[in-house]
Amino acid sequence: MPRFDTTALYEALERRRSQLGLTWQDVAQATGVSAATLTRTKKGGRLEVDGMLAMVSWLGSPVARFVRGGTALRYVAVWEFEVRPEKVAEFELAYGPDGDWVSLFRLAEGYSGSLLLKDRVVPHCYLTVDRWRSEDAYARFRERFAEEYRALDERCKALTVREREIGGYDE
Repeated sequence: MPRFDTTALYEALERRRSQLGLTWQDVAQATGVSAATLTRTKKGGRLEVDGMLAMVSWLGSPVARFVRGGTALRYVAVWEFEVRPEKVAEFELAYGPDGDWVSLFRLAEGYSGSLLLKDRVVPHCYLTVDRWRSEDAYARFRERFAEEYRALDERCKALTVREREIGGYDE
């Protein structure tokens, strides 16, 4: 049965509050939600629908982002790479299904799997599609494993001519 994940909502609120340099009182005013409701959110308690919708609206997120166990959307990060011709085999090993990137992702809660796609027309062009339970799960991974991510990214730069984050998508 689908359930609303108040803990994930609180984490998203905390991240946004911190990014904007706001106090919790500022968040309460901006959302029109009482401090008591924000406290219940932190504790994972039940929320009134109006308060929950106000908080989600303030975040600019779809409600489905915080639904678990139902038809909630998953978050997908998509990257494009132009691989050095002499490094194709190494690139495919590092970014493939048992490669270094997948090994790192598997350390994080909320990782759902990856695809490595090779362009059929453009030589040496690849896409990676990394699936996460939610955008928050992906953000937590990037925060928790920032150092490991940077080190692996630095190591893999020698394999590519160019890399570009295409974007994040709901699946």
